[in-house]
Amino acid sequence: MPATAVALDAVIEARSVRGTRTIAARDFYLGPYMTALEPDEILTGISYPTWPERHLVLFREVAQRPGDFALVGFVGALAVEDGRIARTGIAWLGMGPTPIAARQAEQALLGCPVGQVDARAMAELAIADTSPFDDRHASAHYRRSVGLRIFEQGLRDTLEIRNLAA
Repeated sequence: MPATAVALDAVIEARSVRGTRTIAARDFYLGPYMTALEPDEILTGISYPTWPERHLVLFREVAQRPGDFALVGFVGALAVEDGRIARTGIAWLGMGPTPIAARQAEQALLGCPVGQVDARAMAELAIADTSPFDDRHASAHYRRSVGLRIFEQGLRDTLEIRNLAA
């Protein structure tokens, strides 16, 4: 859910005795188990902006076993209007200490004709925004390598399905 909130530009509501404030999801996650909540605040809501009814959903993850935390993955959405990508939202999970927006790929995809997207180039841009780490489950190299492949294939598959349905 944190990566989905980042990808889709959710707004998080926090309350305390001082009142209510909102925090953009992209600013909410500060590090492992660290958020922008103040010590006296609690999270009371998450609002997602409306996406067009027929938007395309992006999701891929790699885990050691079903149900485990992902070693690497991404989630997002694309809105297509008149054959071009009109809106994007993509975020990584397992590729850094927090969910990471794939800002370069999001920007590069805007305005692209669906049939002309270079999935490999977009995957390379998306990976460039990450900061994977080594841990006992996977190396940073593994995460980068697998992330590149699943992003490229996931984007390609999603756009091909869209082209078949059009």
